[in-house]
Amino acid sequence: MMRKIPLYRSNKCRFIVFLLIAALSFIFLIIVYSCTGTVCFGVADSTPLPFAQTELSLQRIQQKNKFDASILHKVYKLDFESGDILVYLHIQKTGGATFGRHLVHNLAVNSPCRCQKDIKKCECVTSNNHIWLLSRHSTGWVCGLHADWTELNDCVDEWFKNNDLTHRTQRR
Repeated sequence: MMRKIPLYRSNKCRFIVFLLIAALSFIFLIIVYSCTGTVCFGVADSTPLPFAQTELSLQRIQQKNKFDASILHKVYKLDFESGDILVYLHIQKTGGATFGRHLVHNLAVNSPCRCQKDIKKCECVTSNNHIWLLSRHSTGWVCGLHADWTELNDCVDEWFKNNDLTHRTQRR
């Protein structure tokens, strides 16, 4: 004949098992959180990477991002009064919106953008009434929402033909 276990004892056992599992899970999470890479509980792994392996990694990175010095140090002279235009390509999740606002509000040029309070678009025109900045903060999303390079490349010339009455020569 099977003996009946009192209800309070089975609940007590379940509670103890639950606490034990919760404590072990907590300890496991602390270990996983504390031990990242080669450092565990503030003690670094003393086995260094072989020099050859580190050197190869650095060489691969340098070869991947190898640019000619003439490209890196090329100086562009912008003259907005003579018809140059700055087209800003906004790339999402890169701080681009903040950078775009800085172009409109903080760029030190002869003809800074004129902004009205509580209006998101600013007027960025030169003394000759030519638009010098094409960005979402100055002209709006003229090529569609978050236009990429291809869309901008196809759209900007057409937009200027329809909206800017002066003919400008392209300098890309």
